[in-house]
Amino acid sequence: MTNNITFLLKKTIFKKKIQEIEKSVRFYNKTIKSDIIVLNQINRFNCYWQYIQETNPFYKMWKKKHKLPQIITNINDLKNFPPLNKKIINNYYDLIVANSSNHRTTFTGGTSGETTLFPTDNIESLNAYIVAYTGRYWWNIKPLSEILMLWGHSHLFASGFKGISEKFVRKIKDYLINTKRLSSYDLSETNLRYFFDEINKAYPPTIISYSGNIFKLAKFMSENGLKFRFGKLNNIILTSETAYIKDIKLIKKTMAHNVINEYGMAETGVIGYSKNQTQNIIIFWNNFILTENETSNLYLTTLTKRIFPLINYDTEDRVKTKLTINGSILKIKEILGKSRNNIPIRLTNGKTATISTIFFDHFLKYIPEIYSVQYLIKKDTVYIILNARNKVNISKIYERCFKKISQNFGIPDRKKLFIIEQASSKTLAGKHSIFVKQ
Repeated sequence: MTNNITFLLKKTIFKKKIQEIEKSVRFYNKTIKSDIIVLNQINRFNCYWQYIQETNPFYKMWKKKHKLPQIITNINDLKNFPPLNKKIINNYYDLIVANSSNHRTTFTGGTSGETTLFPTDNIESLNAYIVAYTGRYWWNIKPLSEILMLWGHSHLFASGFKGISEKFVRKIKDYLINTKRLSSYDLSETNLRYFFDEINKAYPPTIISYSGNIFKLAKFMSENGLKFRFGKLNNIILTSETAYIKDIKLIKKTMAHNVINEYGMAETGVIGYSKNQTQNIIIFWNNFILTENETSNLYLTTLTKRIFPLINYDTEDRVKTKLTINGSILKIKEILGKSRNNIPIRLTNGKTATISTIFFDHFLKYIPEIYSVQYLIKKDTVYIILNARNKVNISKIYERCFKKISQNFGIPDRKKLFIIEQASSKTLAGKHSIFVKQ
């Protein structure tokens, strides 16, 4: 796109958005004492809580049912609020939107959990955009910067002629904002060369994609001795899925100078962003309060006007924190994975060991030719599915897996544990699906 069109858009359609983003950047770049930040969070929560307990039908009921306080005096008081989760939102959805006539519905939870309806509106979308670009500004990525997206979400388009029309409009919009999209639905273990060639040809300064997609590409390049003709990308923004420290090191080695964590959820938009280094995720504390329980599970409370505010919402994420002040998490070092992603392994002593999928991911996906791992549970039998580019030695991998489980949890029942090879499957949004349905 010519500089003239970009200049025109910045001065017209994007002018207000850019002004709001720059205002947000200035705010979050201020040096503010941590105890003042926490005091601000408490005051903001009390302000919104006073309003929604009187006007929101769900929270009217919730306050009465659980005898909730009028105000909080410290962040840890939020732990006395019953944890919200997707099941509660689904069960009370009609009550949640009872007073809202102007909202749209988004879906969340398809990767490994319960699919949930969630209400949102245009104001929330604008706020999410501002927060996302606040974090991107820290890496000199601004609205209308060139971006390549390895993305899904084609399920959001209608079918038939309307769907064709919507896709055409999306392409025009992408062109105008300097964005190119490659469908992550098409990315698999067997066609990684195509995606490497497309990136090599496009030479984008920045790529945004799910962590799993980028890991597959980085591993493919490493195993095949491939390099981009231009060297490395400036930035890769990782979203949605867990990226382990080992993943990040591989991506930096093969693909990009900067690997950036964008932490967020469909329910809220972006919550935190890497600043200066990958494992320094700054929480947008004026918009959210984050807390954790004794098992490092992350809970979230929103501090901005929303169709449905969240209070002590179970994100289902486990984290390693970097800075916590008086119970409020202000920096995260690492997202460890979903707390619900566990599989039941039957042992020879008749007991069942509940094992996190992280345990298997940490060694299986780094075996040559294996690019991701999925799981199928049939009653008390578990199938570990290896998504490999070429044939691998299943027997050898099985024995290695058997040994690791035996050393850490007990001897597994061989009749209840199997390892197979299979092409990877994805969610509707184009993400890696952790659990495979029959």
